[in-house]
Amino acid sequence: MHQDTLVRQNRRDFETKRSWQRACQSADELPGFEAWGALTASGLAAALVLVRIDDWFMLLSQNSLSETIRQNPNHALVYTVTKELMNRVTTTAIFYALQSFDASTSVDDFKFRMGYRPIIVRQRVVFNPVVSRLIAPWTLRAVQTLLRLNPSSPVVSKAAGLLRAHVHGKRPWLNSTSGSPQGNVGPSGSECLQPAVGSNR
Repeated sequence: MHQDTLVRQNRRDFETKRSWQRACQSADELPGFEAWGALTASGLAAALVLVRIDDWFMLLSQNSLSETIRQNPNHALVYTVTKELMNRVTTTAIFYALQSFDASTSVDDFKFRMGYRPIIVRQRVVFNPVVSRLIAPWTLRAVQTLLRLNPSSPVVSKAAGLLRAHVHGKRPWLNSTSGSPQGNVGPSGSECLQPAVGSNR
């Protein structure tokens, strides 16, 4: 299921089966980890791994079978898990994930409808000084042009996201309330998500 998910998301080289199994075996020996699954008539359709850290929960991994996608097992599983966790009296919040540098604008729509809310975080991508000298706004524009010509390429898409974060990270960023400069690390397009207070309780 994990490999099926990686292939579907064009991330087949992101992680090997052995490294995934080793991570699961390590988590099995540590407190705070939970594994959840969604079942259909044919068997396991989706799985989710999370960890509890003090009074916060973090959703670490989600996987599903491509053949069951039309049945929305991921949505059903996340809804059920979120509702269960927020009903636990010790839960303060759930951290879903940082948004990928190349995530589409619609990737979080389902989470927002459930009551999750975005929290803007600041990130900065720093390249090796030798490489950094070759990166400028025109480099970003060139890669973005390549992406428009080949929108299905995960490599070009990720490269455009990293370059955008690197270039924008050099700009002064403004405090959202005072409007005053706050250093040279710009706000990125990444997000972390947490349920609004009291949602799904």
